Amino acid sequence: MLYGLYLSTAGAKAQSYKQDVVANNIANVDATGFRRQFASARQRLDRLGELGQGGPLSASDPRRIGGGVHLYRTYNDLDTQGVIKPSSSPAHMAIAGEGFFRVRRGNDTYLTRDGAFSFGNDGSLRTSDGEGVLMSKDGVPFRLDPNLPFEVTPDNQISQNGRPVGTIAVVRPTNVASVERDGENLLRYDGRDQPTDSLVKQGFLEGSNVDPVREMTDLIEIARAFEINIQMIQLQSDGLSRLIDTLPRPA
Repeated sequence: MLYGLYLSTAGAKAQSYKQDVVANNIANVDATGFRRQFASARQRLDRLGELGQGGPLSASDPRRIGGGVHLYRTYNDLDTQGVIKPSSSPAHMAIAGEGFFRVRRGNDTYLTRDGAFSFGNDGSLRTSDGEGVLMSKDGVPFRLDPNLPFEVTPDNQISQNGRPVGTIAVVRPTNVASVERDGENLLRYDGRDQPTDSLVKQGFLEGSNVDPVREMTDLIEIARAFEINIQMIQLQSDGLSRLIDTLPRPA
């Protein structure tokens, strides 16, 4: 009975975390370049299974009792494209197709689909929070004259005053499993990537890839699963209370 409480509590905890992930997706439905996340859970193996020591034990052996479910990891939806809309700023950019902008913040390299860039004081193109710098294919930041117009050519090259400045790095991570969110619109990864053939559209911005209808449907399903686990906790708690009431009282 106590183990049943544990299983139901683990299930409720997993659903609660899933609910937080979906709620964050919904909160960022209008955020530029936001990538939706989804949490996955999997069956918790019995103790011997977790240690890789499975064997021919009977089903009644306590070492064969599994642990319900547990959270496995949170994934980022890297493939679904958001809606691309025109913008009034020539410094804004959107990627039509797969891939990410490569940006540098401090000594670290990140990926982002948020192309709401603006000029920094040094002529660099900075991310919307002002902390990241757009990088070229050569791994160096762009240096432009903020007072002069620039254009992005069909081969993703930035030119100003008829002079090529550099080519925008549009890449895809080689090891998708290494990608982790850092803030809302930056993705940390292991630095290994490969170029894509996607086109950079100047004067456009990509919205989030969150589908509100899908997220609300998921939220309803998660709420139902959470409620079932809470009901099971209450049922087993009541049963435990009745069992305790049957125990003899000390004289």
